[in-house]
Amino acid sequence: MKYNVCLFSKPIQVVNYLNYKQDEANLDRTLFFLKNVGFSGGDIVAERLEKIFSNNTEIIKVSDYYLSLKYAFTKKIKTLYIDSDVGIKLRFLIFLLSPEKTVLIEEGIGLYREIDVGRYRSKTYIGEYYKTNVIATYNPDKMPVKTRPKASRISTSIMSFVQKNTELMNELFINEKHDPRLDLLSGNIAVYITDWYFNVEKIPSGKIENRTLLVKPHPGIKDVVPEQYILLNRYLIGELDLIWLADRFKDQIIDVYHHNSTT
Repeated sequence: MKYNVCLFSKPIQVVNYLNYKQDEANLDRTLFFLKNVGFSGGDIVAERLEKIFSNNTEIIKVSDYYLSLKYAFTKKIKTLYIDSDVGIKLRFLIFLLSPEKTVLIEEGIGLYREIDVGRYRSKTYIGEYYKTNVIATYNPDKMPVKTRPKASRISTSIMSFVQKNTELMNELFINEKHDPRLDLLSGNIAVYITDWYFNVEKIPSGKIENRTLLVKPHPGIKDVVPEQYILLNRYLIGELDLIWLADRFKDQIIDVYHHNSTT
């Protein structure tokens, strides 16, 4: 029996994976290894994913992808789905798992630019590793020349996919403890997406005057967001929050301020 194996570190990769796989009848015999660090709500998403697709999936939370080896080595891997192939350690893991095919699922802006890795800051591109066969992306035309030949377009935009699958998205990602003030929103709004620190003072005051400012904290934020600000946390991942907001306030322009956020 052959398995699909997913190595994902963020919930948004699950969304992009489901979108990419939507033309298939089911998630046939899939093992999800969710790296259990670096994002809030990961445990909740893992439990819901396993419950919804209980007939043909298994969710295993690991602190390091190398812990997946003791499980995956006992399986024949048809397709390995990954969120990155950058770094010696991760590339060696892909080599050891030896899948028939490796598909890299888009995560964000890093896919479209050259990045620095390692102690000596050498240059590389996500998807450049020779064992990576396919890069599932929303914008193949914007891919770097080096990796563009591997690009496979995800034909449905993430917004269209979310809107068509609202029930599934709610089942997987709704935050039952979201800020209740979100349900009472009206008037003009703006959004501030933080990095590891809360630096709202960097936004020119004139830009957010007479607007309700919503704050989307980075999953690993080290500061406490003051209570006067409404948290944009209806969902467990920022992308769905922005889609929900755009749909609710479709007749107005929403300014989004951020610190190099991939969201």
